[in-house]
Formats: sequence, structure tokens, C-alpha cells
Amino acid sequence: MSIGCGLSAAHAGSFRPGFSEILKTGIRVWKTRRVCGIIRVIESPSPISAAVPVLCWLSLQLTALSLSAMKTPFSLQFPRPEERMALEEMLFLQVGAAALFFPWLLRDRRTIAMIVITSWPFTVLAGMMSAQIDPMKIAGPATLVSGWIIGLALCNSALRHRRARFVGIALAAALAFGGPLLWYLRAEFRDGVPNSNWKPNGWLGPIMCAWGLCNGSPRALSAWEFLATFLFLSLSTSLISFGISRHWAAFRPPVG
Repeated sequence: MSIGCGLSAAHAGSFRPGFSEILKTGIRVWKTRRVCGIIRVIESPSPISAAVPVLCWLSLQLTALSLSAMKTPFSLQFPRPEERMALEEMLFLQVGAAALFFPWLLRDRRTIAMIVITSWPFTVLAGMMSAQIDPMKIAGPATLVSGWIIGLALCNSALRHRRARFVGIALAAALAFGGPLLWYLRAEFRDGVPNSNWKPNGWLGPIMCAWGLCNGSPRALSAWEFLATFLFLSLSTSLISFGISRHWAAFRPPVG
């Protein structure tokens, strides 16, 4: 937001955001800066603004871990004991929540780093609860979830408008939840006989990739191929968006 030339620096420095601004941007530190003789009110993330999404992220993971500890069945024929599915449930929540809320969760570098780092302990705890004795079947899915979050963060940096962010959420959700839905439909209706032992395919999205890695699927290579392709496309999208924004900024007429 910019302020006219007649506004004094003291008055601009006393500006405080209203309640609607806080709801849109979170709790931020508002500063002033003189650009080309014009005083501009700028905003920069504060440590408090990073704490809110991280706390929500921790709460979601803690809820998933608690449901597994309470042996909550999610279907009539849920595997027993119920807590042995804790790792799969945690991976489903991490990938799905990141896809649905990434424009808000992954708002800056500090928050991205905290989101990625805080996902590791919960993945390990879920693996211990599910009695997973192979450390590679915990480290592999954890690495894939971290790569998924980083890829979403790169995409988020390219989404500069509200409508674009909603489109990004829709695409990320379709990519994350479409695979399990297709897996269910195939297992439920293939030849009229349910086939719950069908190995997850790595090209059916990040959730299926993570499940395949934690179950030792022979298609683990396709999971890493999917992650590498997703990261490449995300990085390319971010670089293209950055180049376009710099190009338009170079031809933008000077203010004032």
C-alpha cells in the first residue's frame, strides 16, 4: 500500500493495520520506507506470524497421532491392531494438509523450514507406534513428504494472486487425493472382487508414493521419479514466474 507525497514520515510511521488486514496477512510488523521520494508502508513477517501456522501444523499431526494411539478404526474392516496403521495415517495427513493449506502454511522461508523439520519427529513416532522396525521404511516416506512440502513452497512463490492460489490448492488437492481415490475404486470394483493387496503405484500421487515406500513396494523407483518430476516442474514454475515479474518490473513506468 502506498501513501501520497504530502504525507509526512511521522504520520506514515504511526500507521497500524486494522483487523481485516491482520486476518488477511497474519500478525506482521508494519514499517515505512522511502522509495523515489514517496513514503511506502511495507510489511514484513514477524516471528509471531510464523508461530501460528507452525502451531496449527503441530496440532494436526498430534491429532493424527492421538487417534492412532486411541485405536480409532476408520472403516468397518480396518486392520487390527489399529495402531499399526499409524504411519500410513500420519503420511496421509501430512501430504493432504500441506496440499490444502500450503498458501497459508508455507508463507516464508522460516516457516517452510519449521514445517519441514517438525514433520520428521511425528513421522518417526508414527513409525514406532506402527511397529515399523526397518528405519529405511520411515526415512523414505519422511524424505518424500519433505520434498512434497518444498515443491509446494516453490509453487506458492509463483502464485501471486488470490485466484491463482485457489487454483493451486485445487490442483494440489487433486494430485494428493486423486491417487487414493483411484486406488480405492480399482480395489473395490476390479473384476467385482476387492483387492486390498494391490501395490500402490508411485505415479498415483504423493500419498500413494509414501504408502508404497513405507510398505516396501517394489515400485519404489516410480515414487522417486514422481518426486523428482514434481520438484523439477515446481522449480521451473517458480523461476518462470520470477523472470516474468522482473521483466514487467523493468518496463513499469516510474512512480511519481
